[in-house]
Amino acid sequence: MTSKEIVELIEAELEKQHKTKGEFFETCGVTRAQMSNWRREKNYPQTPVLITISDYLGIDLLGKKEAPHADDGEGRYESMTVGNDEDDSELEELLQIIRSISPDDRPRAKAILTALAQTSAVPSGPSSKAQESP
Repeated sequence: MTSKEIVELIEAELEKQHKTKGEFFETCGVTRAQMSNWRREKNYPQTPVLITISDYLGIDLLGKKEAPHADDGEGRYESMTVGNDEDDSELEELLQIIRSISPDDRPRAKAILTALAQTSAVPSGPSSKAQESP
């Protein structure tokens, strides 16, 4: 699913569910500029954002679709598959945990997950096992 298709699906769902874009932006932490960039396929929404939107609208934006122009968060693009057979069970488990978080705690949880995703993308030094060897 392209980022443009995601925007079109979001807008259709908002209309169908009689929700305003303002409510959507505030609840999901998405900006008008982000939506504009997704529509123009300038970048691709990151997984934590897709999870938040999926939960808010009650739809699945994390299907097994190729995201050919996914943004790695630093303006670089790479091919990525959102969801694959190997990690579907772990992803489902994470989604269940995320969905169980109270709405009041979701902004904090989003910040934690975003920080974790950013640190996971940064190459680390030698592994701790290598440091422990005599």
